[in-house]
Amino acid sequence: MRVVMSTRGFVGVVVDKKLGVGLFNHFDSYPGGLGADVIDFARELKGSALRAFKKNCKSVIALREGAPYAVEGVSDAENALEVLAVLLTTEKLKIPQDRNFPKDSLFCEFAYVLDLDMKTIEFYKGFQDTEDHKPQKGNRFGCGVTKHKGCSGYYPCALIGKLKFSEA
Repeated sequence: MRVVMSTRGFVGVVVDKKLGVGLFNHFDSYPGGLGADVIDFARELKGSALRAFKKNCKSVIALREGAPYAVEGVSDAENALEVLAVLLTTEKLKIPQDRNFPKDSLFCEFAYVLDLDMKTIEFYKGFQDTEDHKPQKGNRFGCGVTKHKGCSGYYPCALIGKLKFSEA
């Protein structure tokens, strides 16, 4: 049995070089939790499943950031993997977007991006405080600093690795 921790994370999907889907994940976003689940999900993205998923991701109806977390057909919209599973078979799904969440690595502890164009998974780590880290050039989420009361600030989550779908 896996112990579920309240570890906030993010799952994004890139289609046509654009981060089109950005999902907040509330629980167990660690690499051994959500990270492993994202890898398992990517393993299934082949042939017609990949084409359908790509088409469905392009058709997502993005709800404004901060909209209530509710997605039709999903019991827990704060479970990014559950939303992705519904997105495999559902067109024009209305999804609350949280594409900016990885920009604040104090709160976003881990992030995973499925790049459907490159067929890769990108892995990001949070807690990129300005005292111990430097901004990452070319970071998908930028290199700006998010300030918080009582601390020096945080850079976006840092890219720590990539994995091809075929190697997952």
